[in-house]
Amino acid sequence: MTLLRTINPATRWWHRIGIAPALVVGGLASCAATWPRTIERPPPQYEVPVSEIDPAHERAVPFDRLQLMCGTALGPLSRGRYWQGCYVPNADVSYIPSDWPSKRELEALRIHENGHRLGWRHGMTNADIARAIKEAWK
Repeated sequence: MTLLRTINPATRWWHRIGIAPALVVGGLASCAATWPRTIERPPPQYEVPVSEIDPAHERAVPFDRLQLMCGTALGPLSRGRYWQGCYVPNADVSYIPSDWPSKRELEALRIHENGHRLGWRHGMTNADIARAIKEAWK
């Protein structure tokens, strides 16, 4: 018996918000293929799988220390904002949080920061952003 048959149709919350049932039935394996909304996805030419990222260019630090390191290297953020991670070109190092609660978001963050290490910068055109969003939700 599948998960969809065992749950009362009235409680199928994923239908109300537009998530495909296959995503729910597939569990974590299917969710891992989606990109977190809170992290900008680099263009495909700068996206490298986590398994291919060189750990010599990454430093995992506690969240509080990350704020200090990134703020010192790249400048302060406006009030109410915080660094999720950063790439410091002068040191050729990405700082990522060692205590981030979501493994999926941490992997996306590592891919994002590695994209900066490979040459990608924020400030893409609207066409590039639209293309990246379309790719992210395939």
